[in-house]
Amino acid sequence: MIRTEFYVSQIFLTKIIEIIEYFLLIVFFVFNILIFIPTLTGNNLLRDGIYSFFSIVCHQKESLSFVIDSHKLAVCSRCTGIYQGFLISGIFFSFFFKKRITKRIIKSFIIITLLLTLLSKIYQYYEINPLTNYIRWLSGFFIGIIFSYPIYYKGEKNETKRINREYKTK
Repeated sequence: MIRTEFYVSQIFLTKIIEIIEYFLLIVFFVFNILIFIPTLTGNNLLRDGIYSFFSIVCHQKESLSFVIDSHKLAVCSRCTGIYQGFLISGIFFSFFFKKRITKRIIKSFIIITLLLTLLSKIYQYYEINPLTNYIRWLSGFFIGIIFSYPIYYKGEKNETKRINREYKTK
């Protein structure tokens, strides 16, 4: 006997999760735009407001930030990578990669992120400056992908089939 209330609630929950996923994509799209606005606007009030908004989550040190036309971005290079990594992975996994994200993929991203962070710290320790912000951005990008993992992870295919079978037999 199939429990219909389970399937109805599962469909409803799936739709709610989809709405949350798309909402987060919109939020991170807006954040990515806001990050670059201080470099584009001559309005000091707007620029200061955006800097104040992002100062809650980022140290905003100029030496650790990308600078465009003598204006630094609203966040440091690592935070820029986090926002961009979350947005790009969200778009990629929502629209172009409908298959499930496997744990193996995320484990490889975690290993790459740890190696990049270690490399960044080695550069910092030996005071090697030329690529530091780019390495920070790249490690932030992978951190953004890892942060998106709990949202876009829907379980392994076999795991979902097993759960469905258990509810059908009850």
